[in-house]
Amino acid sequence: MADVAKDPASQFGVQLNATIGEKVQPVANDVVATAVTAQDIPGKVATATGAAITDANIPALVDEAAGPAVTAEATEQLPALVTAEVALRVPPAVDTAITGADIPGKVAIALAAQAGKILQGTGMPNGVVTAGVGTLYVDTATTMGASVWRKATGTGNTGWTVMEGDTGWRTLTSWDSAGVVSGAPLVAGMTPTPGSAGFIRIIRTNNDVGPVISGATFTASTSYIDLPAGFGPTNPQRKTLVALGTLALSCSLNSARLFIDNIPAGTATGTAYGASASWVTNRDWPTTLPGTAA
Repeated sequence: MADVAKDPASQFGVQLNATIGEKVQPVANDVVATAVTAQDIPGKVATATGAAITDANIPALVDEAAGPAVTAEATEQLPALVTAEVALRVPPAVDTAITGADIPGKVAIALAAQAGKILQGTGMPNGVVTAGVGTLYVDTATTMGASVWRKATGTGNTGWTVMEGDTGWRTLTSWDSAGVVSGAPLVAGMTPTPGSAGFIRIIRTNNDVGPVISGATFTASTSYIDLPAGFGPTNPQRKTLVALGTLALSCSLNSARLFIDNIPAGTATGTAYGASASWVTNRDWPTTLPGTAA
């Protein structure tokens, strides 16, 4: 039997084509009016957009679809626009802008607000500032060389100890090469070395204390140095007074004096050697600094 369905000239083929035409509209003829080929795509798009598409006007057509074209001027304005948007969305964390100069102040305020554990003021806190144990106090004036204090005991305004302090070298006694003495007088058993300027100095750094003697001649087997308040050891002790030469002298300490003993007569410090020692103290920080700054 012949395949009359595939023969458009047959009566059955004509009827089939008519039926398909009613049910399925030809896409090429009815949607775009004519079949679309690669050659006429620009024309079809031009009909839809109202203008022919060329290499030159593609950007303009894109701009028309996407909005205003991005210009160099708009690009330059982008950082300012971003900054303004961020400012609207992220409010500042502090009331005013923080500069390099006021960062320490802002930090101090923030720390002080944390349970009052860090305080700030001018002058020594002992007898003045009331706080709980563990509180730190910063003396902005570094009075008597002490800058940071810690509340060690009690709940009142006493019990403060120095955490960070440095008196610097203090000259208790000095003399020139002619033997003219300034400051505290030299004690018995010690005299200026002829032709040599010299001094007796002392320093306290936190809880460490150290004296130094230079340019002196011992005229007796014993001598001593009076220790200013706040510079004596916690407990009486014996030390070795170390010389910068071959001599080492023994010494003993109490809260008020450093005793030097077993000194060979005529022993001199200065050109040949100087002498120094060191010890630890937990005595109150001095309320006045002795002598003069070196």
